[in-house]
Amino acid sequence: MGSFYNDASLVMIPSGYKDQKVYCTKPADGSGDLVFSRASSATRVQSDGLIEKVRTNLVLQSNGFSTVNWAKSGSGLGLAPVVTANAGTAPDGTNTASRVVFNCVGVTSLDRSILNQGVTSANSTPHASSVFIKAFSAGEVGKQVRFITEFSGAQLIITLTADWQRVVNVGTSTSTSINFLLETRGSVTANTSADVLLAFAQLETGDIATDYIPTTTAAVSVGPVSGLPRLDYLNSTCPKLLLEPQRTNLFNFSEQLDNAYWSAIGSLTITANTNVSPDGYTNADLVTITSAPARIQRAFTGLTAGTRTLSCFVKAGTGAQFRINTYDGIVDKGATFNVATGSVISTGTGVTATITNYGNGWYRVTHNYTSAGTTYSCQFFFDNVGTYQVYGFQFEDLVAYATSYIPTLAASVTRVADACSKTGISSLIGQTEGTLFVEFVNDGNNNSTIDRIISVSDGTSSNRMYLARLTGGSSYFVSVASGTQTGEITGTTMPQGVVKIAVAYKNNDVAMYVNGSLVGTDTSHTTPATSNLYLGQENAGTTNNLWKPYKQALVFKTRLSNAALQELTTL
Repeated sequence: MGSFYNDASLVMIPSGYKDQKVYCTKPADGSGDLVFSRASSATRVQSDGLIEKVRTNLVLQSNGFSTVNWAKSGSGLGLAPVVTANAGTAPDGTNTASRVVFNCVGVTSLDRSILNQGVTSANSTPHASSVFIKAFSAGEVGKQVRFITEFSGAQLIITLTADWQRVVNVGTSTSTSINFLLETRGSVTANTSADVLLAFAQLETGDIATDYIPTTTAAVSVGPVSGLPRLDYLNSTCPKLLLEPQRTNLFNFSEQLDNAYWSAIGSLTITANTNVSPDGYTNADLVTITSAPARIQRAFTGLTAGTRTLSCFVKAGTGAQFRINTYDGIVDKGATFNVATGSVISTGTGVTATITNYGNGWYRVTHNYTSAGTTYSCQFFFDNVGTYQVYGFQFEDLVAYATSYIPTLAASVTRVADACSKTGISSLIGQTEGTLFVEFVNDGNNNSTIDRIISVSDGTSSNRMYLARLTGGSSYFVSVASGTQTGEITGTTMPQGVVKIAVAYKNNDVAMYVNGSLVGTDTSHTTPATSNLYLGQENAGTTNNLWKPYKQALVFKTRLSNAALQELTTL
């Protein structure tokens, strides 16, 4: 690969990235760096093998309790708490903990000493609030402070200790206004005063508290936020650039099977947040089956007939056989899996099923079927007496394969398409001859459109060349010059898994290789003038992306020899 690297005019090997940019290793001056966009959050698999989601701390000045963002007040005979910044050692070892002295003086329910912050967030959505707290001095150990996040009335009475404790309050918001509040209260706490150290306040959507995210004057999100490229490590120690089309998870509460949104049928119990999920937090649900089979389900009406894909993550306990079944008002269709061995046991006629290892005993299972009905009952069966762990349920409608996990709470969520391109680089693209090479992961599923892999154009459809995968799975190359198609190659069906594909072009001399084999030539090609490079799409604004985790992409300004193409594409 060393000589190919030296000869290439542009080399993209996923490694460096920042907001809205994927760095290319060549040219070294940055002139070839790719522009990236995605106007929504997303998920990816990190280098540690765990799913990374976007997490947000909605509290402002999360460790600045003396600031104006935190209101200090008293009611009845209560006094406003007194806050001293940087008065003690925080849990991270820095001298940033705040000392807060509460004193409500009286003993009635009206007597309160209050520290609080109002936050705006989604209605009818689970939220988790958390804060670190300890007694300021030995004399305060055993005293109580009331911690309430006023979205559901749920409260915690915190008994102070000499050590830091992270207290977490979970509830469902009843409005878009949420009050993060700590206080002493005469009729609730056993004491009217308390001297405490506070640190690291957090309010986030979801039914668990995740790792602390510092904030100052604005809420802070971490993870694959809008506009951030996703370098994905699923089943690999090397990252791949993940480019996906727009998709929607129609299921609500994708991780909360104990929510009333889901129907539980048969002899089963669901215990929420008892096990570590594929994202590394204790938010997987335990399902216990006392008489098999039993199932959870959700039905949809008013759909358009077409292809639908269901997926979820399952880990075997003492039970191992798991089944996804659908009923569209016409016919039942199922797929059965062994989630202990990671195998597909059987599929119904017309059903496509996959099972993918996510590590630590977790498998993602998928069920795909083209339905003629407009209703769809999505049923997830547990076929053995025993226990299972489950997480991350997803329903993607009118699509042929499952994409990366899209977490939901009280409503469906749409992940917008990824786009990756570079314009104005005619000097890096061969204008009379050249070579395009891509190494990517082919999921083996077929879309309803031709899926572009790599394209060069002048920004219009009049002058363009692209490599693609046809709906039947075959490799494909086409060239258009001055609005007229001037070349075409249709190769054999691409293999599933890692694919290395290259096309070398020159007037009347084009060859395409896939995984070391020549799959087609073209002797009537005319090379168009191009200046833009696109991955996973044909031109700006097109939406025919394919799920292609890109391992590398190279552009050459010369037509490589067929021998070089064979060497370049051999696995």
